[in-house]
Amino acid sequence: MRLPFALCLGSLLCLSGQTLASPPPRGPAAPAPSSPSPQLKAAISQTQRLANRGNAEAQYELGLMHYHGKGLPQHSEKAWTWFLRAAKQNHAKAQYNLGVMAERGEGVAKDFKQAASWYKKAAQQNHAKAQYNLGVSYASGEGVPLDLEQAAAWYQKAAEQGHAAAQLELGLTYYHGKGSPQDFEHAQAWLHKAAEQGNAKAQYSLGVMYDRGEGLAQNPKEASEWFLKAANQGYAKAQFNLGVMYDKGEGVAKNFKQAAAWLEKAARQGHVKAQHNLGAMYLAGQGVYPDKVLAYVWFECAARQNFEPSKRARDLLVASLDTEELSLAQERLLQACN
Repeated sequence: MRLPFALCLGSLLCLSGQTLASPPPRGPAAPAPSSPSPQLKAAISQTQRLANRGNAEAQYELGLMHYHGKGLPQHSEKAWTWFLRAAKQNHAKAQYNLGVMAERGEGVAKDFKQAASWYKKAAQQNHAKAQYNLGVSYASGEGVPLDLEQAAAWYQKAAEQGHAAAQLELGLTYYHGKGSPQDFEHAQAWLHKAAEQGNAKAQYSLGVMYDRGEGLAQNPKEASEWFLKAANQGYAKAQFNLGVMYDKGEGVAKNFKQAAAWLEKAARQGHVKAQHNLGAMYLAGQGVYPDKVLAYVWFECAARQNFEPSKRARDLLVASLDTEELSLAQERLLQACN
């Protein structure tokens, strides 16, 4: 998977990025387009004439119209045909779009090998998204042989053009030393570039490096600030880490209420350690009112993910709950664990 599908190389704790110039996300079909205005009809007619005469840009534009169903009926096969005609004239955006469509199986049978081939043609013309997607192909071995060094090389080309997801993956490549020698200094430099563009995974990763003192001076306060940026974007691992920091008073002032609030955000996304810690906070009444039922609920959620400490905590707690409390817990479990 690529840009809208993001790849995690096996990332920090584990961290884990296409727009088809630019396809809509999967979902319900868009409503039927309204009748185009006379001006739009004239523009479409002119584009069609130019496309039929071999103008690559016009062919590309017709492909977009058919892909999105704007000005022309939505039709993936016709979009593919027009993109293909432009791509054969070395139109990089059309080549990239063919790669996306071949990977998704839109307008043509799904074919990772063909997708990678089109990505490479566009990537060789310095198309950043194609370079990134080609890097993902090499990292996953989809459509091309698995080759982490090639993946890193293509991430580098896209990253140097400011592509945030490529900067993230390049940073992780250096962090793990897979596809390039391990180098924390280069890792934090690339992660910082992606983080400054708002990439939540990069923000989280940078927080981890500040927390551990890897490639830069250990700085819990700086770590907490990067975790907060990622946590505010809903990144569960950052929410958990921030909750732990508030619980311990590391990098932030100790605040059990804040700790419980961030742990709950992560817990509701299925973060197993956050579920366990939140159960412990309800049991102890730290940052929340003491509530054995909710303690049981969160221990049970984590236990269902085979987290052994939660299994033990749940088993010890269940004996202290009466029939009414257990019934209430069962009612709350579905909502919490989902």
